[in-house]
Amino acid sequence: APDQDRSGTGHAITVREHLRVQRIRLAGRWESYAVAGTPADCVKLALLELCPGPPDLVVAGINAGANLGIDVFYSGTVAAALEGALMGLPSIAVSCITDKQAPRFEAAQKVVPVLASWMMTRDTRLAAVLNVNVPEGAFGGAEAIRWTRLGLKRRYRDWFERHAQGDGDHHFRLMGDADEADQDDPSTDAGAVHHNFISVTPVHFDLTDYSLIEELGAAPGGRFEVAGRAASKDFRRSGASQDGRTA
Repeated sequence: APDQDRSGTGHAITVREHLRVQRIRLAGRWESYAVAGTPADCVKLALLELCPGPPDLVVAGINAGANLGIDVFYSGTVAAALEGALMGLPSIAVSCITDKQAPRFEAAQKVVPVLASWMMTRDTRLAAVLNVNVPEGAFGGAEAIRWTRLGLKRRYRDWFERHAQGDGDHHFRLMGDADEADQDDPSTDAGAVHHNFISVTPVHFDLTDYSLIEELGAAPGGRFEVAGRAASKDFRRSGASQDGRTA
């Protein structure tokens, strides 16, 4: 695990510095490693160097706080699971919607073995990723689990808090509140947890917009062609002039 909170680091990896690793024992029992790096660093280092052999499964978390909707682009927890998948292993990212000052992980602790067992009954060559969000008060059994999609209407109202320094410089701290526009849609991750269900969203790292390729009548690997005079009316209405130049 990282040696400090690495929230918001996304899928960053360390390439210009050494990674300091300290061996510790958690609760006096579990041999563990504290890594001065990102969550993705931890998974990469574990799989390539620290583990005596390839594991069956990668579990990232339990994170104190949700990772819903567009959070997956910023989340170090989700990035750690994706790194496991990139290295060919089934992976689970687990987040608990709880008070970060006094977190309670009981429900999340119950659901992780259920999902891990389910994944291990599948073809482990399939590098799948499950993004799991668990409300603090949810029942941790399989009955509470809902398959969901990312709630992409969930956005943040961001602003920067400005702090003036005596030397004339300024410091800025990113602040923000989540706009829970998806919480009324039970098919989304935000909607599921809003109704106290455990959200399980399969995610992957292929960001290709296949629907746009299909809309353009193109094919992956096909040649790019600039629209000319024969451009469709729909294309011209979108802001292109008759000779193909954009208006």
